[in-house]
Amino acid sequence: MIVFLLLPFLLSACKKSEETLCIDYYRMSFKDPDSIKLINSRSSGLDQITLTVTATNSYGARLQSELVCVITNNKVNKIRTEAINDYNRTIDRLEKLNESLREQNLRPIRGY
Repeated sequence: MIVFLLLPFLLSACKKSEETLCIDYYRMSFKDPDSIKLINSRSSGLDQITLTVTATNSYGARLQSELVCVITNNKVNKIRTEAINDYNRTIDRLEKLNESLREQNLRPIRGY
């Protein structure tokens, strides 16, 4: 009887935090996965979390990165996470293109 009363508590204790889930999702893309340190975490609604982390590169320098994950039912939703990352990469490319266009005194792409 006691086991059944404690079961929900024990299961919730095994649940990983959103930060841990997100870091685990990206862990193998880092050169030194054991060097990852969480700096900041913020939720953006719609199950989206953005982490600021540092990690060591192959030269031993610590670099800062932003990781974006969508967490659904205590799992990383890979499709939505990759869609957000693709969108962010596209926006970054457009911003760089517009910067280059402005440097050449050309009209930038509207809306960016």
